Amino acid sequence: MIKDLQLENKRLREDLRELEIQTEVMRRLFVEKYDFVEDELPKALKSERLYHMLKAPFYDKNEMLMYKISQITGITLKDIKGKSRKIKIVTARFACYWALHNVNNVGFSEIARLFDVHHTSIMHGIQVFADRSSMKQNYEYHLVKDILCL
Repeated sequence: MIKDLQLENKRLREDLRELEIQTEVMRRLFVEKYDFVEDELPKALKSERLYHMLKAPFYDKNEMLMYKISQITGITLKDIKGKSRKIKIVTARFACYWALHNVNNVGFSEIARLFDVHHTSIMHGIQVFADRSSMKQNYEYHLVKDILCL
């Protein structure tokens, strides 16, 4: 009886820790996606509308995939969706293009709408990423392995 209670207590603590981690990830995504300052977050969360905005990205598998790539690469979603031409950011952006097309089966036009670019830019990015990821010594090769493990 006591062992059962101890096991149940341990399981509940693990579940609580998992929920705390998920909540922190959601807070970070919210702050990053909607450009809130950390200090404004508690005030913003009181609003019902913003509460739904917080949950919304997790209902969209494309946003979640881009967020996971953001975590792997260490590049923010804002930068990935931006116009910067720094090599690390471009690599993360092309990884998103590739993953959305090959993992989530999203069409070129839909990806182009997500990133606010022309669909041919998406085609080019996917081709460049695929070419570079075929060589084992390149960073993109390991990035593909990490993406496919998601």
